[in-house]
Amino acid sequence: MNFELGIHLKGGLNQDIKNRLCVGFLLFSLSWWLWLE
Repeated sequence: MNFELGIHLKGGLNQDIKNRLCVGFLLFSLSWWLWLE
């Protein structure tokens, strides 16, 4: 039970990190594009 719960929590954490990286990358690209204009 604990093992499965650990896997689930780790998967959720990885998903959160991926989402943050995705948002950060989009914001960075947008600011870079606006700065070049």
